[in-house]
Amino acid sequence: MGEVSSTYGTADCKMDRPTVDRWKAELRKLVGSQGKPTVDLQSRWRYKSPLDADLIRAWTRKSGDPDTDLADGVERGTPLGVNLDIKPKGIFPPSDKEGEPEVMMDASLQIARGSLTNYTSIADNMKDSKEEIQRLLDLGYVMKVLKEQVDQHFSQGTISKLAIIVKTRPDGSRKRRLIIDLRRSGGNSKARLHEKIVLPRAMDAVAMVRSLHKLHQQVTVEEQRTRWTRELTLIDIADAFPHLPVHEKELEHTLTPDVEGDGYLLFRALLFGFRTAPLLWSRMAAWTSRLLQACLPHDEAQHQTYLDDSLWHPGSQERHPELHLVHDGCDWLQALSGQR
Repeated sequence: MGEVSSTYGTADCKMDRPTVDRWKAELRKLVGSQGKPTVDLQSRWRYKSPLDADLIRAWTRKSGDPDTDLADGVERGTPLGVNLDIKPKGIFPPSDKEGEPEVMMDASLQIARGSLTNYTSIADNMKDSKEEIQRLLDLGYVMKVLKEQVDQHFSQGTISKLAIIVKTRPDGSRKRRLIIDLRRSGGNSKARLHEKIVLPRAMDAVAMVRSLHKLHQQVTVEEQRTRWTRELTLIDIADAFPHLPVHEKELEHTLTPDVEGDGYLLFRALLFGFRTAPLLWSRMAAWTSRLLQACLPHDEAQHQTYLDDSLWHPGSQERHPELHLVHDGCDWLQALSGQR
């Protein structure tokens, strides 16, 4: 795994699949996971998450973690708080803000009123829009549906405009982000959000570094130089939100006009624009953070999690090389899904 360690975070990084599979198999035995069922029948509309629901369920049970709904959300699809309620688990504080009272038109009425078009950012960046949509189609996050299929299966839902944000990175590559505007369509006003996210601040990261330093104040100067090299590791999960599928009963609210033709796009995985998406993903990230932190001595490694970014401050690699698994590419998504 040394090569993975040196190339981690670059386009040249190639995961050592046999090692990851062996690590996952050991984790299964440790938490009592039976593995995925051999037969998994599901609707044509539903997206199958790469995350391992049985492993998440077994790990939750083994650890006694209170957020017991995560595995079901991965397996059957997560609610958006519109047709299905998002049950609080006491992880995040209660929300003090309700949805704005807006009138939400059914998809059938929206279609009947005439042509539906996306925001001008789509037309102004048509090449980028098509490339990003095709990428999501290839990954299974999105599927194309015909107008007749909308009338037949999703007529009581919501059709929202689609927008895109395109940024050019310093290396010349382009970062694209599609956004479904459920606020303007009224979809988000129907979403019930019972909890609010509490995210770490910059000073929390500073406090974390100071905390570890205080715990190691008795270490000699020589140890500080050779065995206790300070290090910060940032892990950014690619396509974090879409790792969670949308429940089939909520799919009618994830429609947007296609960027070409008169059909529609059905977003089957969680995406930016859903009012409850940050909370739903943060519950997954918080669950992972709790379990990983519980595996490590608090005086050897600590971390902060901000949505899909995880900041780790590990201790000495010489003293505890297992803490540097993140450098070898065995991050938590590898363990839970075998994918990056």
